[in-house]
Amino acid sequence: MAIKTIYLGSEGPFKYDDTELVNDPDGLFAGILQNTIVTDGNLFGVVVGGAKFDDLNASNVLEIKWNEDDTVDRTLNFLVNTADRSINLSGDLVVSAGAGTLDQSVASGAGPTFSPALHAQGTDTSLGVITSNIAMAGAQTVDGRDVSVDGSKLDGIEALADVTDAVNIASSIVGVADKSVLVNADSIALIDSEAANALKETTWTSIKAFLKTYFDGLYGGAGASHTQGTDTALGALGTKNPPIDADKVIYRDSVASDALVTSTWTQVKAFLKTYFDTLYNKYVLENHASNHVNGTDDIQSATAAQKGVATAAQITKLDGIATGATVGFVDRGDPVAHDFSLANFTTDGTWRDLDLSTIVPAGAKAVLVKVIISDGAVNSQFALRKNGNTNTVTSANLRTQAVDVYHDGDMVVALDGNRFIEYYGDNLTFSAIYLSVKGWFF
Repeated sequence: MAIKTIYLGSEGPFKYDDTELVNDPDGLFAGILQNTIVTDGNLFGVVVGGAKFDDLNASNVLEIKWNEDDTVDRTLNFLVNTADRSINLSGDLVVSAGAGTLDQSVASGAGPTFSPALHAQGTDTSLGVITSNIAMAGAQTVDGRDVSVDGSKLDGIEALADVTDAVNIASSIVGVADKSVLVNADSIALIDSEAANALKETTWTSIKAFLKTYFDGLYGGAGASHTQGTDTALGALGTKNPPIDADKVIYRDSVASDALVTSTWTQVKAFLKTYFDTLYNKYVLENHASNHVNGTDDIQSATAAQKGVATAAQITKLDGIATGATVGFVDRGDPVAHDFSLANFTTDGTWRDLDLSTIVPAGAKAVLVKVIISDGAVNSQFALRKNGNTNTVTSANLRTQAVDVYHDGDMVVALDGNRFIEYYGDNLTFSAIYLSVKGWFF
């Protein structure tokens, strides 16, 4: 048992045992020890040496009020004697929104002021603005960082600095020292297109190996290189026969420090021609084959008395002779029927064309025909001549000698280029006309 004393206003002292339960006949404070001040109303102006406040209604709120209707700012002081004490909070210190400021004063002077509240209840968006400087007494750190050292680093960085800015990157590259002779261990930065454009580095040794592989694929590699001083190793080469004018040959230029050079086959042929001309062309002869162009030189025309170039007229004559043609008369043979009869002719006293091209071959100059005529009158005329003639002096004529008696005869008639001739019959109705080709002349 521990007897304690309590005063309530002007009343007291009252004695109680702080180890026993509250005498609670109404059952309002079951299980509460007597060392607890309990009331179903309000307590005002309580001064205690030690106090314990129990949250009986589980509201999780401790409210200390002077006057519920008071709207004037008041000060809540916690006096913890003159020795160092600590106040331990098991959770966040929450100041209701709009509650003003939370000030802390210590014996050494004014401390920091937080405005607005450190933590706006229910928002978690503002921890307030520190309006006074925070000074460190010595080499203290914030979250393990030396603020003084870090601040010096930050002071050396320009406002809105961007290490990825193209101008900054270009300035950094231009500003570094130049190195004209690379060594194998030197590194060069690159963008790796196969790794999401990541920045990587490679050595000069790797670059040389890559380029060697690439150029070996283009130019044949070490096997096709030229061994200095031997002129014997060009590697495994293919063959080509014959070369064409655009092909190249490789050789050393003796007037240019034996540098490797090439010449086209056209150039090689021109060089060799000039060289061999000086060796073998002792007598300059006219080269008709290369100098004659469309008859513009002085080559003579061919005649019966001399050799030469065929003239246009001679070529035309040759074109008119069929392949395998013989000169002179060609016997047609033994046809079984006449080629033309009365129905094929129109006798009206007018010269008309007769086409022999289906019988007489191309190139023939004249034709030998047999003609048979008969009429109901005497002296009825049937005639033939070369197609295109306008006169009848050289025409071949045949006349009836008696009424309805056959009269026949052979006629030689010149042909035109299309193997046509012309025929003529008096303006009357013949009883019979037959025409047969017996042969032709070349």
